[in-house]
Amino acid sequence: IAEPFAFNPEWSADVNGLRYLRISSTSAPRLISWFLYFPPQDDVYARYAIFIEDDVADGMTELGVKLPGLAGDEVSWRMEHGPLAPANRGLYAAVDYLYNAESGSGYGAIRSMGVVLRAGRWYTIEQHIKLNTPGKADGIGQVWVNGNLVWESQSVRYRNNAASRVNHLHVNVYHGGLGAVKAPILYRIARIGVSRNYIGP
Repeated sequence: IAEPFAFNPEWSADVNGLRYLRISSTSAPRLISWFLYFPPQDDVYARYAIFIEDDVADGMTELGVKLPGLAGDEVSWRMEHGPLAPANRGLYAAVDYLYNAESGSGYGAIRSMGVVLRAGRWYTIEQHIKLNTPGKADGIGQVWVNGNLVWESQSVRYRNNAASRVNHLHVNVYHGGLGAVKAPILYRIARIGVSRNYIGP
C-alpha cells in the first residue's frame, strides 16, 4: 500500500463481527487515501463495503463525495455519492466519476447508477473493468451494489495506448471538490478486495 493515510482512524467491529475502519473529517476534504497496487491487468474486479453515517447529512457541503475505484495509466474510475436528497435525510444517489480516454484532460464523466444509498446501512460496491482494444470503444464496465448489477456497458473507450493497464485500486473517500465540511462527517469501510474474477458481497 502506497501513501497510507486516514483521518482520525478508528478500528472496530460491528455486532455481526464485521471488522471495519471508521474515518472522519471536521475540515479537510480527504478522509482516506490509499493506493493498493497490483500487477498490471487488462481485466480486473474490485470490491469494498461502505457505510455512510447519519451525520454526513449535517456536514456535507459539496455536490458529491468520491469513493474508492479502479485506476491505471489512462483510467481513474471512482464511485461517488451525490448530495443529500432535499426531502429525505440520509438518502444519497449512487453515481460514478470516470476519467478515461473519452473524457480527456477535463472533468470526468458522471453517470447515475440508478440506486440510492441510505445512511446507517452497509453497501457492497463492486466494479469490473475489461480494457478496450486501443482506440476502439469496446471496453467493458460493470457495477454491482449488494450483488445486484446496476450498470453495464460494452462500449467504453478506457485507453488509446496499447501499453496502458489497470494497476491499482484508489481506496479514497474525498469530500468534493475543495469545500470544507461544516460539521463532522463519518464513514466506515471494510472488505476491500481485488480479483481477476467477480467477488460478490
